[in-house]
Amino acid sequence: TDAPLQNVSALDIAPSGLVLGAVCGTPGITLLDLDANGIPSGEAQTLDPEADSGLEITSLADIAFSPNGRYLFAICDETNHLVQYRRTPAWAVLELVSAYDLDFDGDVTPTREPIAIAVSLDSKHLAISGKTSDSVAIYSIDPNADLITLSAYFSDGIGGVDGLNGGGGLAFSDDGMFLYAVGYYDSAVSLFENDPDDGWNYIASYIDGEDTLEGMHYPRDVSVSPDGS
Repeated sequence: TDAPLQNVSALDIAPSGLVLGAVCGTPGITLLDLDANGIPSGEAQTLDPEADSGLEITSLADIAFSPNGRYLFAICDETNHLVQYRRTPAWAVLELVSAYDLDFDGDVTPTREPIAIAVSLDSKHLAISGKTSDSVAIYSIDPNADLITLSAYFSDGIGGVDGLNGGGGLAFSDDGMFLYAVGYYDSAVSLFENDPDDGWNYIASYIDGEDTLEGMHYPRDVSVSPDGS
């Protein structure tokens, strides 16, 4: 395919396994249809979040499809935005639902230089890490209203939270009960738990060189095995 794939910085695959999404340096999002063998085929679709939203979006850091196949999310690290697209009957057409400013004071605590995004397997939760705000923000996703609302916000050094200095990769456990977050400059992975009665809570940070833990110096990303072990 002749898809515009210059300066690719992030990838994700739709839950159908038939669409590959790539963040490119235009900035834009290129969507490629995949055949049964996972090979790109047909014409590429390019999304332009800046033109679609009317906001200044000069760089994209990460993208994520929701596992239920309904949404595509992308974050802009330079201007601190989140854009949300909604799936139409075919991935060939995506509609912009909303664009959110992640860096403002008010009801939402700021996320600065968002660097990673993750969606829980049940598509009910969205998490975003902030590299220079040293933070993790967790949102709930309402598929009936196509809205996201802030559920919890954690910042390094506040309220006993540790291990988030230089926020990085994120990963939910498959049951959606736990979120793991990388702190690059802390050489750490922090654990958060979703309590059914009390919401999201910080549990602990696992730091390189502490409690015999070794080999985790300056981590960038994190993943959880399907069995959660």
